[in-house]
Amino acid sequence: MELEKIVEEKPRDLFQYVVIVLLALTTLWGATVSFLESQASVQEDKAARAAETFAIQSMGELIRANQQLGYDMDVLGRWRQNNARRDQENTQARAYRLQGDEAAARQAEEQAARWEQVNLHLAQFTPILSDTAYAADYGLYYEGASRPSYLYTEKQLLALAQSEAWNRKADSYVTVITTLAVALFLFGLSLTIRRWVRFVFAAVGVFIVALSFLWAAFVFSQPVSDMPEEAMQSYVEGVIQSNAAAWTSDEKVKEEREQAALAAFSKAIEVNPGYGRAYDQRAYVREGGQEAISDYLAAIRYGKDDVFVHGNLGWEYYLVGDYQHSLDETLIAVRMDPQECAYRFNLGLIYLAMGRAKEADGAYGDALQCAAASRADWRDWYLQQAALVDLQDLLKKQPGNEAARKWVAKVKEAIANRDKSYIQEL
Repeated sequence: MELEKIVEEKPRDLFQYVVIVLLALTTLWGATVSFLESQASVQEDKAARAAETFAIQSMGELIRANQQLGYDMDVLGRWRQNNARRDQENTQARAYRLQGDEAAARQAEEQAARWEQVNLHLAQFTPILSDTAYAADYGLYYEGASRPSYLYTEKQLLALAQSEAWNRKADSYVTVITTLAVALFLFGLSLTIRRWVRFVFAAVGVFIVALSFLWAAFVFSQPVSDMPEEAMQSYVEGVIQSNAAAWTSDEKVKEEREQAALAAFSKAIEVNPGYGRAYDQRAYVREGGQEAISDYLAAIRYGKDDVFVHGNLGWEYYLVGDYQHSLDETLIAVRMDPQECAYRFNLGLIYLAMGRAKEADGAYGDALQCAAASRADWRDWYLQQAALVDLQDLLKKQPGNEAARKWVAKVKEAIANRDKSYIQEL
């Protein structure tokens, strides 16, 4: 009977043991990265849901505010009508008294007092009349009533930014896991080869693992944007004051509200120095100086990189006479939104200010085509404000600019005709 031969397994060398350990450690590291990716995906979904919730709450608050404002406007309309009746009765009372008819004068005064009493009663039904902070100022009251909606909108934008940040993290972790799969393949392949090339495969695998570790550490360290409630509250207060300033025709009141808006935006920036939208809004209030330019640049640096910022920044550069930077920013705005005619008119104006008449002709031609395609009220605004007023201001600065004078005449012709086909012919 032949005895069965025992085949002994060939002993492993040190290289194989090292690679096996690397395989185990890489697998463990891959599991860790998978966990990080899973957590990032959970946070992304959570932030996205929060953004949806805030959007719904913002719309709900806006609807509620508009419903309340509709009621308040009805009360305010009656209050103003009663005031007119009271004033009319008081005027008649003075007229009767001048005529010597004291009885009729007293009767008119009594009627005026009745209207005053009615208004005192009406004032109890709406804060726009009962709250001295509003003093029957509908614009300020409207903005104040919209405060919750504005705040929820800010929270929505923050949640969207957080969702995008977590999404970028999750995608980066997936890429890291993919690279680790390549490293595992190289480690496994090195175990099947006996020659020196196995060291190359193992070395490349170690390099990939080290690189993935550094990459994952960088992704993990990237902050997800957050914002204190105080900063958002201050920003919303600034928006309310800034918008309310546009409602009033009283220059003193307007200036007071603009100063209040500046203070609120500055506080928001102090609490959160990376608040791009606060820089943008503060720049808008500061229009016409180097401070506004600095704020717009900060807004872009902190993520508020949109067509309005570039368009407004281009205009600010124009106002201070920096025409090259004005041209650069305005061209960016035109590329970002070719349908916004105001930037095209600004582009023509800048070319004229720079003495580049031929390019100005092309820009104004495009601007007039854009205006002709707009609805009538916008077309009139473009021709009157974005074209004529600015051209006339340029002529005050450069009286000898004949190209600008030519376009003033053409725009006046367009305003006089206001016909789409005529404007297009220009």
